[in-house]
Amino acid sequence: MKDLDLVVYKKLLHSLGEYSEKLPATTTVTLFRQVLENGLKVVPKDEVALEILDYVLSGSVPKSIQDLLNLRFEDLPLELRPLYKEDGSFKVAFWKNDSVVSDKVVSLIDFGLNIKDRGWCDEKGDKVELIEKERR
Repeated sequence: MKDLDLVVYKKLLHSLGEYSEKLPATTTVTLFRQVLENGLKVVPKDEVALEILDYVLSGSVPKSIQDLLNLRFEDLPLELRPLYKEDGSFKVAFWKNDSVVSDKVVSLIDFGLNIKDRGWCDEKGDKVELIEKERR
């Protein structure tokens, strides 16, 4: 998965750019500008997060944008869901951006907010360790 962050960044630029061009009166124009201004640092460095974004941004442009903005981690295919184990059961993790905890794919992207504390967590915001795909 070498340079997956660059691949995801290019897909993000393409999808937001094309969508903004066809529908200029949407919030995607603002998101596109923020991605342009902030460059590669908008994408996470976490491998699981990058795989999720790569999957979501691989469809047609309208579907990619729809999924990016609305898809929740629990709606992802099982092999892509960020899972952790708690009390003997598997749970879908959340993503934390400083003090904001979310289960939406769009939360994986730092749209120029300069987030310091990013990563996988439980619903309370406590850091969790994801289960590797091979160990599921």
